[in-house]
Amino acid sequence: MKRKKLLGAVVCLIAVCAVVGVLAACGEKGPDRTEIPLSEWDLYLLEQHKPLREPSVDDDFEDNKVRVILRSAYDDLREIGFQEFSVVDDVAEIVSIKYCYNYPYVTITKRTETLKLPSTKSNHLFYLELDMHDKAKVFEACDALKQLDMVLIAEPVYRRYVEYDWVPSDTYYDEQWALI
Repeated sequence: MKRKKLLGAVVCLIAVCAVVGVLAACGEKGPDRTEIPLSEWDLYLLEQHKPLREPSVDDDFEDNKVRVILRSAYDDLREIGFQEFSVVDDVAEIVSIKYCYNYPYVTITKRTETLKLPSTKSNHLFYLELDMHDKAKVFEACDALKQLDMVLIAEPVYRRYVEYDWVPSDTYYDEQWALI
């Protein structure tokens, strides 16, 4: 009888060690993190989003929003909610998730809601609004999101401006009445 209990305890100990070993091998992401190779389109998007210089808190971006692009391996994802982006909760609470597929954008604001995603040939794009106003925390949220296997790009939402006073260097620009 004691031998069976001892054998059962040894088996349980081996099982626990095996689980701990798998978790350690997978890192902090857990055992479900699989290495799915990036598609050609993912590599193209990464190349297009490569910053010219290292981003800093002095850049002009919104201090409470993060833009997230999912990897193309997750194009067939049917729905998504707050729980998929819960790694951000250590930095700040997510107030809303806006899905940008076509106009009008779909936004969810309650933790119980989920977004129904259409099947698409392009990567899913989301904007996460955070419950804080701190540019340094936006970078922390981006770093946390980049740890998720499904996230290809996580970056601040940079402000863009249109310059209306720009005039081309064409010497005949004044004579082209359709462009003035």
